[in-house]
Amino acid sequence: MHGLKLGSRGWDDYPGQPRKWANGVTFPGRNAGQVAAWRCSPLTPLATATRFRHCPNILYIILSCRAYGGWIMNGTIKSFRLAPRRHGVDLQRFERNAVQKFVLRAATSFSALIVTCALGPVTFAQTPAPVNVTLSQSQPGPFTDAVRPNVSINSYWLNDQNAAIFFNSTTVAQLFNTLGGSDAVRRLRIGGSGGDTTFWTSTNEPTPAWATYVPGSTTQDGRGRITPASLTALRNFVNRTGWGIVLTVNLRQRVASPASDAARAANFVAAARAQLGSGLAAVQVGNEPDLYGVYGGGSGPGTYFSHWRQYRTAIEQAAPNTRYYMAATASIGGFLNAFFQNELALPSPDINALTAHHYNGCATNFGSISNLTSRGVYDGQINAAQFIVSRAANPDLNVPAVLDERNSYSCAGRPAVSNSFAAALWTLDSSLLFAREGIQRHYLHSMFGRCGDIAPEYGWYSLFCSPDDAARNAGAVQAAVPFYGALAARLVGSGHFLPVTFANSDDLNQTRVYALRAASGNGLTVVVVNYSDPDSSSSRVVNVDLGRLYASASSIVLQTSSASDLSATTTAGITLGGGSVSTTGVFSGATWTNVPVTPVGGSNSSIAITSQPATATIIRLN
Repeated sequence: MHGLKLGSRGWDDYPGQPRKWANGVTFPGRNAGQVAAWRCSPLTPLATATRFRHCPNILYIILSCRAYGGWIMNGTIKSFRLAPRRHGVDLQRFERNAVQKFVLRAATSFSALIVTCALGPVTFAQTPAPVNVTLSQSQPGPFTDAVRPNVSINSYWLNDQNAAIFFNSTTVAQLFNTLGGSDAVRRLRIGGSGGDTTFWTSTNEPTPAWATYVPGSTTQDGRGRITPASLTALRNFVNRTGWGIVLTVNLRQRVASPASDAARAANFVAAARAQLGSGLAAVQVGNEPDLYGVYGGGSGPGTYFSHWRQYRTAIEQAAPNTRYYMAATASIGGFLNAFFQNELALPSPDINALTAHHYNGCATNFGSISNLTSRGVYDGQINAAQFIVSRAANPDLNVPAVLDERNSYSCAGRPAVSNSFAAALWTLDSSLLFAREGIQRHYLHSMFGRCGDIAPEYGWYSLFCSPDDAARNAGAVQAAVPFYGALAARLVGSGHFLPVTFANSDDLNQTRVYALRAASGNGLTVVVVNYSDPDSSSSRVVNVDLGRLYASASSIVLQTSSASDLSATTTAGITLGGGSVSTTGVFSGATWTNVPVTPVGGSNSSIAITSQPATATIIRLN
C-alpha cells in the first residue's frame, strides 16, 4: 500500500514522490526515510482536497512507520481516539484555548489514529541541521559571578502591612535561599516606582496624601507608610537568608513635599543601618529620575546631579561609609551618559556602581514570545550592556556596571508571554548574556501578590506570586514559571566566559550557546538554550568543539511536559534536571546524566548535545 486518497476528489502519490496538496502544503516523500506508507479516507467525501485545511469530518489516518526516526506530525484537533496496533504511538501535547493541538510521535510501527480536525493542515516537522560551535580556550574573559540573579521588588512591599507578612514568611525566605544558594552573596533591591510613593517616618507622623499604595493614586490609604517596624521584619528576612539589601530613598517628592527631604532620607538610612548592619549593602537616591518632569530639558541631568549630591552628603553624615548605587535610569542613553560625565568631573567618583534598568519594551501594547526570543532582542541586550559597561569601566570611574531592575517587558509584563515557559528560558539566556557582556550584577524585578492580579500587586514577569488571596495574606508565596530560569542560572555558577563561534551565525536565531570555564581546575560549563517550537521542529544536535581535552561530562535539562510548550504559564510539568520547586519553596534537586565526550586528536575533545525544542541544557565537564 503506497499513497494517499481523499474520496473521489483526492489524488494518489507514489513512493519517492513528494506529497503535495492543492493548497500548497507539502509532505515529505518516502525517500525521506520517515513514512513508509499511509492512507487517509473520510467517512464522507470531501468536496475538494483543500478542505482538509478545515476538515470538520472524521478522518481515518493509517500510518505505517519505520522504527522511530524522530519525525513529528502536527495538527489541530477538537477530539481524538487513538487505536494502537502493536506498540502504538505516543500522543503528546494537546491544548491551545478551545481548540487543541497535538503532536504525534511514532514509537515503532503500524498504528492507527482517528481524529476530528479543525484549523490548519497536518505537517511533518523536518529534522534541523546540526549546530556547530567552537570554543576559544585561549581567550577567556574576566572572572564573573554575575550569571546568578539578584532580585528587585517595589518599596511598597516594605510598608508596615506587607513587611509583617512577607519578610516574616518562612516560605519567602526559603524561596530566596533556594534561588541564592549558600555559595554566593545575593542582593534584594527595594525600590522601583514604590520608592517614590512611600513615606518613611521614625516618629509616627501622619502619612501624607501622596504616599499611596498604588502609584498615581489620589486616595490616602496609608499603605505607603514605612516605619521602624518594617525594618524589624526586613532584618528577620536578612538573618534567615543572608541576602543583602539595596535600599531606595524617596527623591521624587522632594519638590512636592518638604516631608521628603534629604534629612528624612538620611534618617531612613541610619535606621536601616542600625537594624541591618552589614546587611545594608547599598543605597539609591530615587528611581528612574530621567522620568521626573523636574529633571527634563537640557539642564535636567545637572539639576538631578545637584540633588543627588545633597542627598548623599546628608546620608553620609548620618550613616558614614554607606555604599551608593546611582539612581538607575529608565532608559540606557543620554541621561545616564550625562550622569557619567558629571561623575568624571568630580575629584573622585562618589558612587559604587553605575546602574540602569533594562526591559525589552513596555507591555501595554508590545510583547510576544516570538519577539522575546528573537535575534533582535538578543542583539539589543548586547548593545544595552555594552553602553553601560563601557562607561562604568572608564579608568576615571572604574565601578561595576549593574542592571538593578530588569525583566522581559515593563508596565507589569505581558500576559501569556512574561509568565510563559519561553520567559523562563529567556531568563536563563539573558542572565548569561548580560554576565558575558560585563554586567556585574543584575536584578530580576518581581512581586509577591496574587498570581494574575493587576499591578502593583503582581507583574506577569514575577519570579513568584501567591496562588490566591488567602495565600497572599499569609505570605505563602510560590515559585512562578520564570523562577525556574533564574534557578537554572544559579546552577550555572561562576567562572570565565569563553568566546563561542557559530559555524552558521543564523543558528543564533533559535539556539544560544554559552561556555563558562572554572576559575581554577579544568571545569567547564556549557549551556544550550533552544527556543524552537516543538509544534514545528524536532530535536537538534549541537556539536561543541571544546578546544581542549575533557574526560567526563554530565547534563541537566530545563523543560516542561505541558502541552503548551513555550506558551505554558503554569509550573505544573516544569522540571530542572528532573527536580521541581515545592509549594514551600524547596527545590528537590537535579539529577545529572552522563554525556559522552569524544577525543579529537591528542589534545582536543568534543560533545554532541541532542537539544530538544523548548529546552535549556546545562553541561558540566571535567
